[in-house]
Amino acid sequence: MQTKIPFSIRATVERVPMSLRRVGRVLVVVVFAFLVAELLRVVAFRNWHSVIPDQVYRSAQLSESALQEVIATHQIRTVLNLRGFCGDFDWYRAEMRATNAAGVSHEDITLSASRLPPPGELRRLLEVLDRSEFPILMHCRRGADRTGLAAALTVLLFTDSTLEQGLAHCSMRFGHTGIGPAAAMDRFFELYQEYLTKLQVPHSPERLRTFIRSDYCPDDAKGDLEVETIASPIRVGQPWNLRVKATNRSIRDWRFQPGLATGVHALFQLIREDGSIAQRGIAGQFHRIVPPGESISLLLPIVPPEQPGQYALVVELIAADRTAFGQLGGAPLQLMVTVQP
Repeated sequence: MQTKIPFSIRATVERVPMSLRRVGRVLVVVVFAFLVAELLRVVAFRNWHSVIPDQVYRSAQLSESALQEVIATHQIRTVLNLRGFCGDFDWYRAEMRATNAAGVSHEDITLSASRLPPPGELRRLLEVLDRSEFPILMHCRRGADRTGLAAALTVLLFTDSTLEQGLAHCSMRFGHTGIGPAAAMDRFFELYQEYLTKLQVPHSPERLRTFIRSDYCPDDAKGDLEVETIASPIRVGQPWNLRVKATNRSIRDWRFQPGLATGVHALFQLIREDGSIAQRGIAGQFHRIVPPGESISLLLPIVPPEQPGQYALVVELIAADRTAFGQLGGAPLQLMVTVQP
């Protein structure tokens, strides 16, 4: 025999799911409001955060008045600009006015949000952090990607934080998504983790210093170029027969493949005396694997110039992700050639 639930009890039972639904809706609204507030803080309101309490701060690009305000409020002694020297831009001149007026130091580090950091710029970042007066304010344009990289490095270099805790400073919490070109910031830390795994050691500030100072290599984007053979003399209308030797100094295999965006290749430019481009071309459009430490000979398909004179030839290696080695600290091959009648 089925017992009938009294009305008052049944009403209470039926109200429980409705109450839970209301709580769920409230939680969704609260979470959504929090996400919107964080998005506004990142995108519209300076993206201001403390990295190391009372010592290191981070932000997006600030206006002159806003920078003056935070320098005074937080007693900032060094402003670290991660966008590089940009003397022709209004934002840079405004920043210099603010720092000069406040009598604080201003340091420029040139990083890109879409490429791995150049080894030389990372070494300079380490040098600036070591010798600068604190508190420090670091910033890029949005305060998300480049600033996330620098903030994470600062925490890992100057505190006993774990690697996971340090990487939290380069995350969505601060506007860094790690999707698309900005994933280069995450790739840097992947390379560091691979380095630690290879050595079978945990992270420590001193190991990170060693990695930055001497052991960091930006994937496959490291190598040397030198002239192997060249016609002499060079005459109008005659083939140059110019070959260069490219040596892989990176930690990855170089993979030469046909196409511009599928493998390592060499890009060359022939420049007239007036600075105009006489010719551009590509070498290495074939299938070949060059392991670290090995070299490859590349024939530059130069069309003989029709006019005699002085020409500058610039040859640069391009990585598989279309990053020029020179953008990561490598030196292009440059030589002056005389084309005779």
